Amino acid sequence: DLAEGPRMMTEVVECAHGDLRIGMGLTVTFRCGEEGGESVAVFRPSP
Repeated sequence: DLAEGPRMMTEVVECAHGDLRIGMGLTVTFRCGEEGGESVAVFRPSP
C-alpha cells in the first residue's frame, strides 16, 4: 500500500526474499523496457 492510499502490485528488487518485512520502507525505481519499451516501476529497500 502506498502512503497516499492506493495499492500497487509490483516487484521488490535488490532484497533477498527472507529479508522482506511487512511495513518496511521502499523506494521506487524504474526498470527500462526491452528495445525502447515502456519503463516499469519496481521498488527496492529504502536506505
